[in-house]
Amino acid sequence: MNGEGVHSAPTTTDSNINNQQSQPLHQITQALQIVYDPHSSNEDRKNASVFLESAKNDKEAPFHGFKLALDRSLEAVVRHFGLLLLENSIRYCWQDYSLSESTTVRTWILTLAENVDGTDPSYLKNKIAQLWVEVAKRSWANEWLDMDELLVRLWENAARVPNPAQRDLVLFILETLVDDVFNREDSVAGLRNTPLSKACFDIFTPISVFTTFYPQRPSSSVSRCGEEGWLVRLVRLLDGALDAGVKDNAEVQACCIKILTVLKACMGWSIPKAVAAAKVVEAVGRSLMVENTTVQMIATECLHTLFSKPFFDDDDFQSLVCPMYYPQTVELLRTIFNWIHVDSNDIDEERYLFLKKFSEMIANLGSFVEEKARSLPSEIDLPGFLNLTFLISRHNSMAISIPALNLWTKLLRSDELSQSEAAQPFTAQLLELATARLIRFEAMEDENSNECVVFLNEDLDTIPERHAFLGNYRRFCSNIVECITRRRPFEAFTFIMSNVDSTLSGLYTTEPQFSFEHYKKNSKSYLNVDAQFSVVEAALKGYTKWVEAQSSEHVQSTREELERNLESWCEQILNKTFDDPLIKRRVIQLMVTFSTTALDKKPGLMLKILEHILLTRPAEYPANIAYTDAMKEVMNICTTEIQRLAMKMPDHLMEVYEQLENKINEITTTNSVDDRTRIAFHTFLFTINHRTKNIDTHTQQVRLEGYIGPVKQAWVETSLTESLQTFEGFCKLLGLDGVQYYLTSRRVHEIPDFSKHHLDSEGQKLQSELTEKFKSLPIRATKAFIAVSTEKLKRPSNPYNVSCDLWHDAIPMILPNLLKFMA
Repeated sequence: MNGEGVHSAPTTTDSNINNQQSQPLHQITQALQIVYDPHSSNEDRKNASVFLESAKNDKEAPFHGFKLALDRSLEAVVRHFGLLLLENSIRYCWQDYSLSESTTVRTWILTLAENVDGTDPSYLKNKIAQLWVEVAKRSWANEWLDMDELLVRLWENAARVPNPAQRDLVLFILETLVDDVFNREDSVAGLRNTPLSKACFDIFTPISVFTTFYPQRPSSSVSRCGEEGWLVRLVRLLDGALDAGVKDNAEVQACCIKILTVLKACMGWSIPKAVAAAKVVEAVGRSLMVENTTVQMIATECLHTLFSKPFFDDDDFQSLVCPMYYPQTVELLRTIFNWIHVDSNDIDEERYLFLKKFSEMIANLGSFVEEKARSLPSEIDLPGFLNLTFLISRHNSMAISIPALNLWTKLLRSDELSQSEAAQPFTAQLLELATARLIRFEAMEDENSNECVVFLNEDLDTIPERHAFLGNYRRFCSNIVECITRRRPFEAFTFIMSNVDSTLSGLYTTEPQFSFEHYKKNSKSYLNVDAQFSVVEAALKGYTKWVEAQSSEHVQSTREELERNLESWCEQILNKTFDDPLIKRRVIQLMVTFSTTALDKKPGLMLKILEHILLTRPAEYPANIAYTDAMKEVMNICTTEIQRLAMKMPDHLMEVYEQLENKINEITTTNSVDDRTRIAFHTFLFTINHRTKNIDTHTQQVRLEGYIGPVKQAWVETSLTESLQTFEGFCKLLGLDGVQYYLTSRRVHEIPDFSKHHLDSEGQKLQSELTEKFKSLPIRATKAFIAVSTEKLKRPSNPYNVSCDLWHDAIPMILPNLLKFMA
């Protein structure tokens, strides 16, 4: 490596040496011209590329790279290749260099940095900065101790000349170095993370912070230049740029962006007291006021990073965070949010991204309100700040809304904040918002009619992503309703029930009346009802938690009054008539939820709900497939919900067991009840007998055996055992022996989509036979009875002992043929 040729002019005796040195430089230049010349032949370009690749491995490559990069008479691509030669040597040969060689390479990098000016392309300046950082990661705070002094010299020279290019170079060096040491998983910086991170703290932090708050800190191994540190220098430059005006000055705007980018890289690790001493928050806050979305975006990201730090002590909280809650600051933040408008029909990507990040930053600020509620000073504008969070949470873009919505769930869980005068006025508005946003947006047919859906489609491309996002969003909405009801159940239920009644009374005011012919699933009326009922279900969860926390007699009397009102309201809902099967389904689900939670001590209401379920038989209309599918959903939910009642209230149901048994036998004897429903009704009666305490042991055993006896017997039938001996017998048992012939004779392999192909009469007959064959098997009944025998069993308990006795002899009878099915 010929480092001496860098510093001294050639003498007469050195002319031959210089000629030898200039020859490879000339060859490299020619090879690059061939590579970039569009008229070069493929063969010439290939040979030139091979030569350039070999030039990287030359022992004099760093010297050649330096000479090429320094020569301003050469084209930019040639100078850039020279920097690549230097980069290659630093990355792959540094460990082999002696101290003098590494010092020489470092000196070359410093020389290149000192010669940067505004005429250099940005990619050359950035590459020089990267080379500086590559050297720093390997030698700073080791053999290289004066890097801070060199950076400050470049910084001051850039201001004195002036030379903005050198200033930008220093900014890029600082940003890249900090990112590699703290924010990226850089392998080289990772090997020396401790000395490098300590050195960064040393040169960025004002010396006054160390002497005042950390007097026992060991002295630094690196020399720092001046007492102010880079945070102060950066803030001073940012203030100057903002004073100069950003709006109509592209150069100043670019300068602000670069400074803020460096500050953003520092906020995640800088000492909070250093951030406060340098007045970073004040300067970055000024940047938010600039009428330029790019500057505002980076300023917001900077604050977001700072306020995302895992902890602040009380002093740091007071100096850094509390000023953000002052009235003038809150008003400024509200003005910024209102000023940045995004139209769902013509989304401005830059503004939209800014609002998302702004929302995240406000949510981070709000989390401190919850964590440090007792440390908040009296002069803050908490009502104004909460109003800002509410404005954000009701934005039509759910991606903007969700951070603020999540914040509200945290605030409402706080005993102190949820009862504060600042939060109380938002109760009704939050309930309204939660109701509006609990609607199932993914089920909407006319997506373009709702701004929330338009924004959602802009944010998320795939259906699974939307389902996951909306699931989280609805969870936050439900949590808000739950928290409000837990704190103020009487006011909350009054408000919620009024909204539900209003929705049910005006079900078809904005769309056509229900008709079988034009019925569609997930109509607007159904989605509105579903959202309202979801609010009620969330409120019931909050009410249950409120009941668990109360004990006084006064509360007990008011609770009884509320529950009487809820019972009366449920009876009114049961008496209403709904034509839409899906609305019928939601009514049944909600009523059972009432009966198994808040009103579980109301057996009379439970029996009315059970009667309503058993008598629910939606009118049939086979001509409309969507209606038929919805009707099946209702019937399936009926059997599921009566099972919930049996699990929750078996003792009350046992009191009317005979009437129930007679009614269910009456229902199951009709031809309209399928096998699945028939089994579900039997498991319902089975569960009552199995879980109740109001029955003698002998009667219980006889009844339970009466249900599973036929199931056990079916498993040991001789015909079943013989059929399972061979594969042919298995196929015949299931009716599969005729399927192959039918599919072959109809040339199914030539039909593109068989699911859309209508079956002929023979196919329909075969399909019916397969269904009947499967019904004759005891698999479904066995699964159902075992499930209800074991669901939510506690050990030890009487139902557990009954299940053990009941299935002790049955399992050995079932298992042999069951295993043959699986073989």
